[in-house]
Amino acid sequence: KERRFDTPRDQVKQLKVSRPQIQPNYFINLGIKFKFIELKSKAQPTGSSSGKSSSRHTTATSAATSPAAANKNNNNKNNNDNNNSNSTDNNNNNNNNNSNSTDINNNNNKTRVVSPDINKTTNNNHESRDESNTKRANTSSRQSIASSDTGYMLSKLSIVDDTVAATADHQQKCGNNRQLHVSQKTRFGFEVIQELSCNFCKRKYTIRSGPDPVEDPSAEKRRGPKPSILNTTVANAMHTSAIHVAQMEQFCMEVGCIHPSNTGMTGMIERRKKVVIDVAEEILRDNRKEHVRLTKQIHPEHVTTHVDADGITHNICYGSVCADGAGDKRAYNHIITGTQHCTVVISIFTGKVLAVKHDQVSCGKCSKRLTHLLVVEKKRHDDITEEDLKHDGTCHINSKHGPAVAEEYALESLAEFLLIDPSTKKLRPDDEAILVDWFVADGDTKGANRFIAKQASIIPEFDGVAAYIPDIGHFIKCISNALFKLAGSNSDLRGVSLLEAARIKAICTDVTNLLKDYGKQMKRIKDEVGDDIDAMMERLKEPRAATLKRINAIIPHHCNDHHDCIIDDCFVVKRQRHYINLHKVTYPQSPLTEKEIIERHASEIAKDHANQGRFRGKHMSMSAKGQARVLEVITSRLNEKNIDRVAEGSSSNRCENMFNVLCKYSHGKRKYFGAADSWKVYIYLVAAKTNNDDHMVENKIRERMGVVTSTVREAASEKVSKVKQYRKEKHKSEPVKQRRKKATMASTKKAVSNKNAKARHKPDKQSPVDDCKSNKPKKAAAKKKRAPKRKRCENCNTIHDGQCQEGDNDDDASKKKKKSKKKKKEEEEDQELFDFMFNIANSQRR
Repeated sequence: KERRFDTPRDQVKQLKVSRPQIQPNYFINLGIKFKFIELKSKAQPTGSSSGKSSSRHTTATSAATSPAAANKNNNNKNNNDNNNSNSTDNNNNNNNNNSNSTDINNNNNKTRVVSPDINKTTNNNHESRDESNTKRANTSSRQSIASSDTGYMLSKLSIVDDTVAATADHQQKCGNNRQLHVSQKTRFGFEVIQELSCNFCKRKYTIRSGPDPVEDPSAEKRRGPKPSILNTTVANAMHTSAIHVAQMEQFCMEVGCIHPSNTGMTGMIERRKKVVIDVAEEILRDNRKEHVRLTKQIHPEHVTTHVDADGITHNICYGSVCADGAGDKRAYNHIITGTQHCTVVISIFTGKVLAVKHDQVSCGKCSKRLTHLLVVEKKRHDDITEEDLKHDGTCHINSKHGPAVAEEYALESLAEFLLIDPSTKKLRPDDEAILVDWFVADGDTKGANRFIAKQASIIPEFDGVAAYIPDIGHFIKCISNALFKLAGSNSDLRGVSLLEAARIKAICTDVTNLLKDYGKQMKRIKDEVGDDIDAMMERLKEPRAATLKRINAIIPHHCNDHHDCIIDDCFVVKRQRHYINLHKVTYPQSPLTEKEIIERHASEIAKDHANQGRFRGKHMSMSAKGQARVLEVITSRLNEKNIDRVAEGSSSNRCENMFNVLCKYSHGKRKYFGAADSWKVYIYLVAAKTNNDDHMVENKIRERMGVVTSTVREAASEKVSKVKQYRKEKHKSEPVKQRRKKATMASTKKAVSNKNAKARHKPDKQSPVDDCKSNKPKKAAAKKKRAPKRKRCENCNTIHDGQCQEGDNDDDASKKKKKSKKKKKEEEEDQELFDFMFNIANSQRR
């Protein structure tokens, strides 16, 4: 039986304002278990009730599995004893006026949680106060939730446990079995904070959908409310998952989930940006120290002694690095656009980023200021000065070099950064300062010259030691592009059985294999000789000359000239040697030479080549002059001067890999990051994660922001890392490499032979004059029959109708066909011969 309030009637009316129920999906005594948290309200009748209620009262969801407690009817004037029944019958039209209470029946230990309904207040003063509260809530970070709102919210797994604990504590401390009601419910970004209170004992319990705030005495004090841990966690997840603020806002809107405004989420991201920069700089500093430590272990002799201006002696070690640059937009046909550029230097030994440089020539606030000057103040563009563009806040322009030229200047700046600390303007400690002896780059710019020259100017003792090493991948790409350009500009060298796409691919592959083979020989000789440079160069003369000879034999090899090929490089030479040995074993006393044996088995060799060769035995049909022009493209870029440096096989693919990961955060060309520093922060984040544990980097950032990790995240991260490791090992396996190689060659061949292949597709451009109306095709007009062509008469050599009459050609001698000079000459010679023979015959008769 439900107890009545021992209060005056007017106070009872205020407490009996109807409120919608909290309906959990599963409700098992005090062990409540939620499946999902849903904001829901019951349908309200058209009537109204007296009493005051706040618009901040809210609803939370849950459905009870046990029988409900008795309902109290406020409008029943007879006050009958129907309250003794425990029924959930909703046929009573006034059942929406249930009191906001949490009844705990001591007999059956069953719980009922009911929340207030505030939709029935029609007081004009109350409505005006609601309007003012709404306006105030729009400008505040905390906003109230109306009871009519339905949707979802993010919640921690233990929110139900907290609610049950509050109910049990109130049951124990309040001795009158009073009910808890939701007195206030506010939204703070993604978090919902509800306050449960008792009207009898005046106890209050706060239930948060997010984790409880943790006091950090070392944290910097700031005005305003403290950031919620749930909001900070979501902001971290958004930024590290490359989810833009507008995308997150639209996602929450479509789901119907409570979320902060665009401005609120942007503020959360801005707080994370500062932490990302600080953590990334610390990780890059650790990467530099690791590079120096590993360089000393591999090459302890690579040390340069230098005395600075203060008289301090430094022992700086030097090692190999690779560097590359990229803009925020892809360049096509040397048309470089965009407003930002990134340059990165990565260690060859560790594969980790040592330093990054960000250049930006745009600013959103500067653009707004320029628009104001042109549109509002009506100033001419030529009259606007640099002073006029100054604005409040941070200007994000940090360079005057655009993406087209930024790489050279950035590499010069990074060369100084690796040696000198910008904060102190002095040389870094010996365990962090980095000198570069081998600078690996793709050669797109002359940044290598600037980098090496800058470090030599700072450390004069290092002058003449450093060298530029071409990236082997870009080096082969330059040869490939040159061959395509040669074929495109010379019609006699392109086409079938000439410089087609598959043939150029095969030529570049042969050059790469020979360079790798020579690189292995160099490494073996270097290990045997040690630091004796003269002895190493002497021993490299013979393999270098042999490698250059093999490179010169590549083009004749593809033209079916195998005189200079060796057995390791040529399938035809292998088959020739096979048949020569077979003939000598079969016929030991045979007088045939090797050349004659090869000629005798030429058909068998050609058949084997057709069955097992790369091009089914086909070869290029090219003259000696054409072969020389193609070979010149290779030898002009690869000769005895640079073959030793190219054969080292160094690559800057690590830089390319970093830029590939950066594309995940750039969102392609549809997102513009030139107005602020978002792209710069992403650069530092990717640089910190390169060849480092992503989970470790994120944990450092979350720790700085006061976010506590969860068991769900740890388990999911471990699973994802295992999948990544498996895919990485599978990608590097030899069967997968061979499959990719064959697929690439097959698609290249198909693009040559099939005009409808994907690689050859080039759409026709639409004419701007064509309106593309779908008119019915007109019927083609019937072709007129042409009159038969009149021919010259063979008798009279004229054109006339009917048969030729006899004697027609006798009258007009001019119409006769003229004899050619050759025929006239022949007739004259015959006549002379006839006259000569006739005279001889007459003389004999006499």
